[in-house]
Amino acid sequence: MSGNYCVASAGQYKARLGVTPLFEINLPDPCPDPPTGSIIIGGEETSLTWQTDSPVEVVRLSDGRRRLALKSYPPEAFAGRHGAASLVTASISWPCNVIAYDSTSAAAILAEPLPFELPDGEDAFLVFRYAFAELPMRSDPIRDCLLHISYTPYQSAQRSQGGLTFLVSYVRQIFSTGVTETDLRAYYYTLSSQPAQDAGFALALQGGEDELVTELRAQLMNRGLCEDDIPAAASLRQAHLLYSAACMFRISDPDTFDRLIAQAKRATQIELRRIWVDDDNNGKPNESRPLASRASDCTLISSCRGRGRRWRM
Repeated sequence: MSGNYCVASAGQYKARLGVTPLFEINLPDPCPDPPTGSIIIGGEETSLTWQTDSPVEVVRLSDGRRRLALKSYPPEAFAGRHGAASLVTASISWPCNVIAYDSTSAAAILAEPLPFELPDGEDAFLVFRYAFAELPMRSDPIRDCLLHISYTPYQSAQRSQGGLTFLVSYVRQIFSTGVTETDLRAYYYTLSSQPAQDAGFALALQGGEDELVTELRAQLMNRGLCEDDIPAAASLRQAHLLYSAACMFRISDPDTFDRLIAQAKRATQIELRRIWVDDDNNGKPNESRPLASRASDCTLISSCRGRGRRWRM
């Protein structure tokens, strides 16, 4: 099922062709009912059925207000439930992050302690903000489909009503360089002896991909192509690694950040010189339409999307 999930990339989501895509999101506020929404594909609007987890009653706090004892909740029903949530009462809606579940005591463990005790005389509930819906399946690529979500939070939340809008593109292959958190961690410690939080590597890896994708789109969009049309995205591993490493130093070391960004841009341009476009879809590179200067070994991108081969010029 994991291969069906939409993937977030540089401000939009991508869905694979030939499967029923699963779109998931953490809502900004807790809601008593599932959200509503639709997606517009090629001018046709399709309503989506959203699913959320049911609220769980909290009976007491312990362990410095990091442990939430849950009322009459079978352990097997809570298995795998973690992430963005909120503690909700009649007067409070407080965001929290569930990192584990203790099945022996039926308690949810929070990443950070709550700054208050449970209000007297008010029922308290743990509400997960996770929501998901199945999108229509497609066999042909299409870009920038508009997906809209509407939701109504609990009365104790900050907003009385909310809405979110996203762009979803259906693609044959989803751009991925193959760089992992392990790769980034190993490279980071060649540059710095300062320890870094594990969560920072994950955020930097996504931030680095967003930077790389933004650079690629600037080069490809005038050909009607995008990063997902690159048949050998692994060739951009070095650029992705440099952009991600730069994100680790954005605040702590601006000079290192600037140096890594410059190196990443150079690495991206070097690889772009190896990419040509088959605009007329005849299986041959158009020598008058390279993305950058000519190279002896280039990657051919077909404008019909999803086709690619190596060419010796």
